Amino acid sequence: MIASHIPPGARVWIYQADRFLNPEETALVRQETERFVLTWTSHNAPLPATFLLKYDLFLVLIADEADVKAGGCSIDKSVHFVQALGKKINVNFMNRMLFAYRNGDELKLAPRQEFESLVASGIVHDDTLVFNNLADTAEALETQWEVPFKMSWHKQLI
Repeated sequence: MIASHIPPGARVWIYQADRFLNPEETALVRQETERFVLTWTSHNAPLPATFLLKYDLFLVLIADEADVKAGGCSIDKSVHFVQALGKKINVNFMNRMLFAYRNGDELKLAPRQEFESLVASGIVHDDTLVFNNLADTAEALETQWEVPFKMSWHKQLI
């Protein structure tokens, strides 16, 4: 999933859209995000970064902090960038109470209350794959992002 040149400890921020993006929107997100990561700085130093756009739903910013750490201002820049990008395409990337999960091969979204109902009805069960958008390193993105419900923070919340 992640390019081999990205170190496992690279810092990751996962932003989930509140709906699936259409092809025109994904093209715009890719173009704008490419421009952003190429100019992203921390304390006036270039911040080596890249991004992923997964499943037309998740925008993942990745910063290699080996030489330059992402400071508060640089993180604020990225948040403002994602918010502005969302406004351009009428998408909210900041709703943390919208849960993404797999129903078979299909990716689904559910607000927290609906997700709780899905759990209560057994549609979402211990082996249902859910997305842990709290993964904060490239390694965690690889190993702890898409996990069974029984191993997720979602289970503790519900």
